[in-house]
Amino acid sequence: MQYANVLAGRVGQDVQLRHTSKNLPVCDVSVAEDRPVKKGEQWDNETVWHRFTAWGRVAERAAHLLRSGSLVLFHFRIDYTKKSVKNKDGFYDENVPRLVMTGFTGLSNYGKGANAPP
Repeated sequence: MQYANVLAGRVGQDVQLRHTSKNLPVCDVSVAEDRPVKKGEQWDNETVWHRFTAWGRVAERAAHLLRSGSLVLFHFRIDYTKKSVKNKDGFYDENVPRLVMTGFTGLSNYGKGANAPP
């Protein structure tokens, strides 16, 4: 079963494109999400950070367009990888979630970078 996941947030820093040993483009994108939190009688914002990984054309597009401060709607899926974790009884496997960006839509200009569209 496939779910559609979206998150609106601001890019934390300019995206750096790199390539795997098989020349596949990949990048990581840090995203700040502001969540409203009630503190006493008043509402305040709490910032939660997320890290997305993008591959292929999505990674190339993200590196070209996304800049620090860009307000963006991110489309993503959640992949799980197994990680061995040690506790007092020995090792056990734990499923670790990874957010894989499948696309994005700009909600403001794409930041102030030189590659930003007019």
